[in-house]
Amino acid sequence: MRWLVVILLFGCNPTKSFVLDGSQSQGNIVKYEWKVNGFQYDNGKSTSLNIKRIATVELIVTDNLGRSDTAIKIIK
Repeated sequence: MRWLVVILLFGCNPTKSFVLDGSQSQGNIVKYEWKVNGFQYDNGKSTSLNIKRIATVELIVTDNLGRSDTAIKIIK
């Protein structure tokens, strides 16, 4: 089964500060995992991020049955 996994970016400005929001993802989600450039970053529906260069952001969601899905966003 696939879910709609959504990464929303808020507060984009020249300092490259972002709020990452996965709350629009659909399904019976029990776990949110954020990775930046392949490394574990944070857990939870939303988090903040400051970057100095291009970053690949992944949101991995897991449902109550242990199934997962991923969304990827590149921030330039």
